[in-house]
Amino acid sequence: MKTYPTATQGLGFTRFAFPFNGAMVDEIKAVPVAFRNYDPATRIWTVSAPYAKRILDLFLRRFPGADVIDDKGARSSASPPPPKALATPHATLYVLPSAPREVIEASYKALVKKYHPDRLPEPERAQGNAVLARINVAYAQLTGGR
Repeated sequence: MKTYPTATQGLGFTRFAFPFNGAMVDEIKAVPVAFRNYDPATRIWTVSAPYAKRILDLFLRRFPGADVIDDKGARSSASPPPPKALATPHATLYVLPSAPREVIEASYKALVKKYHPDRLPEPERAQGNAVLARINVAYAQLTGGR
């Protein structure tokens, strides 16, 4: 597993690869030793049934958008939640209040690219429109409508 974070499901076990996250490691270490293993060479945790599903649920909560590969090689991804209507335009665009205009524009472009309805699958387009509207309002507020 090279891409982080990733969970690979096998028959009766799941392997987890993720950047260091102390809380996630603590959750895995709560599993009895007979049902977990860590390989320091690859930095991959293996958790066996009956604990694999519970740890997978915790993993997906800690790493929304993580890749999950099943035993047949099919890949799925829990997509990260879209930005919510946050209190300030800075928070909506994920920038600091002291951010220069170049950073604001870069964040705006990245968010538009990610949530543009034409780039989303059909069932998510309505949600994409709503998210894009919030992003556009926030950008207009921060740049004076330019």
